[in-house]
Amino acid sequence: MSMKEKVVIITGAAAGIGAATAKLFARNGAHLSLMDIDAEGLKKVETDCRALNSNVLTLKYDASIVAEIEQAIRATLQRFGSIDILINNAIYRAIGPFLEIKEEEFDKSLFTNIKGYFFFTQND
Repeated sequence: MSMKEKVVIITGAAAGIGAATAKLFARNGAHLSLMDIDAEGLKKVETDCRALNSNVLTLKYDASIVAEIEQAIRATLQRFGSIDILINNAIYRAIGPFLEIKEEEFDKSLFTNIKGYFFFTQND
């Protein structure tokens, strides 16, 4: 699978599926725009992808905030000129007993997992 010169945005790229996906695309020649709230995790994934000769842009952003989504898209377009593939992978889940989940945690889950996906796709 050649992704040579394709521009790929991956949200939630600092660990897990997002990091593995970034490395897969890097191995196949893609330019990467990697996004996450975890700046330290992003740095490690960026280093791994650069070692695979990928052109990488990393952006610390919050997928639940539309203004940050719009900034991330603008930064990607400024750097690479286009976006070919969007991997909407960012997720937030409130962890704890059901009856102890606070409204703020519930809202953060909704805003990241639904609002973030919707507006990222709408603006891409």
